[in-house]
Amino acid sequence: RGPSAARLLGDQAGGGGVHHICDRGGETLSEFLARAAELGPERARELVEMGAIYHLPREQFEVFSAAFENKERARSEKPSNYRRPARVVDAGFTLAEGDYVRVHARPKTYPRAREVDWAQRVLHQTEHFLVVDKPSGVPAHATRDNLYENTLEQLKLMFAGEAWGRELRLPHRLDVDTSGILVVAKSGEVAGQISNSIKAGFALKRYAAAVQRDQTRAQDDRLASGTVLEHYQLRQKHVPHTFVDKTTEEGAKQCLLELEDVQLISDDEANVSVRLITGRTHQIRGQLAAIGWPIQGDELYARPSAEEGFIDSPQLCLRALRISFELYGTEYDFAVPSSYNF
Repeated sequence: RGPSAARLLGDQAGGGGVHHICDRGGETLSEFLARAAELGPERARELVEMGAIYHLPREQFEVFSAAFENKERARSEKPSNYRRPARVVDAGFTLAEGDYVRVHARPKTYPRAREVDWAQRVLHQTEHFLVVDKPSGVPAHATRDNLYENTLEQLKLMFAGEAWGRELRLPHRLDVDTSGILVVAKSGEVAGQISNSIKAGFALKRYAAAVQRDQTRAQDDRLASGTVLEHYQLRQKHVPHTFVDKTTEEGAKQCLLELEDVQLISDDEANVSVRLITGRTHQIRGQLAAIGWPIQGDELYARPSAEEGFIDSPQLCLRALRISFELYGTEYDFAVPSSYNF
């Protein structure tokens, strides 16, 4: 598809958008999108305002394209002038001939972000950071194709009148479908300090999860109070990640968590309190699924063959309960109410 006005480079794996090369200099971004990407003017403006359009000048695109074609080499040998495409939010931005434009024509939306009363979600505030109770179904930060429907951006809008309002940063993250405690720093420096505290092992992070046994697998006796689960997350670009007990694969990351308290509701259901020791993407979800006890409502890590008979949950039953960390010599400890209110 695509008219002769632009050279279509194809779809990028993982919903990366459609790539175009601008063939006319002097057009605004909205004009180019309406013509070359076959979008109406109104839709073009909407996508730009949503943050679903990326741009790279011609000379930088040539470097980027060469690196993209040889990904393995690019990981360790990026040239000094290498740049990634940048998000453009100005529909009147003027393009030059040969510029690269990436269009996410069907961005994923998170309408709940606009429905939440964020003032009620702020649990604590200091001169350095906020502590909020993030709802399920809302990203912690901007996604590739949606700049505004997320926790961080909504807080920036709410505190726009404060000097630090636009400087808010995240020192740690929660999955889109995970609810619970999230620290938001008021500056990049504070975010870095808290992040370093977490990485250094000074932080304590506790979660609550409701799990259900995968009946297609043999009973796994590792779901017990006091058990430390160890797995390895294999190196891969896209989710779901693979978690295994042992591996010799280069780049695999060790994953450790402690099942502090396991309350069996029945032979097939349990409520679990988890202390996170390492912090990998989807770690709790992946490790619990790996021992045959996926989290209720987890459509990503529940085995397809086990979906039938699973408890119907409208959301992921995983909640971040507590976090402690050190900042400028002071120790902080915060918790959210309602342990199993996901």
